[in-house]
Amino acid sequence: MTTYLTDIALFHLVKTGSIEGFTELYLRHWEELYEYAWKILGNKDHVEDVLQELFLHIWDKRETIEIDTNVKGYLFRSLKNRICNFLKANAVKNAHYQALLNNMGNVAEEDGVMERKEYVRRLLYHLEVLPDKMREIARLYLMDGLNVKEISDQLSLSEHTVRNQLNNVKRRLLRK
Repeated sequence: MTTYLTDIALFHLVKTGSIEGFTELYLRHWEELYEYAWKILGNKDHVEDVLQELFLHIWDKRETIEIDTNVKGYLFRSLKNRICNFLKANAVKNAHYQALLNNMGNVAEEDGVMERKEYVRRLLYHLEVLPDKMREIARLYLMDGLNVKEISDQLSLSEHTVRNQLNNVKRRLLRK
């Protein structure tokens, strides 16, 4: 029945908590939004993550979001902002990872094997204080050299969850 409603009418249904209205709004616009995000990000997982965040935000904030004229415009504007935030965050993450890798290499080269052993001992100590699942993911990634996909398969977790946990590990380690 919601198929025949305008976007504004659908959004008003969403504001009242209508899952049917939310589903129809998603189905009506997801393909165009996906194509737009794909042109910028070019990665299926990243596109899906950004779209998921967008629609979760809409659902979570449905009671406070005000759209009176152009739902489609709001969706694209919000998606564009989320993509920009995603790209900025990834640029920062990549810079941190590169700095960490450079520091690891410098320690090994400048101070020899003893410093490297001390670095590994400290890393292991800091890993031990992490929550169990986070520690297991960090160990598989840092010590066993598994990638995100391999870890998600081995632990039966989504790749998104593994990436989030690794980001949490990185944040905690950088604070130490």
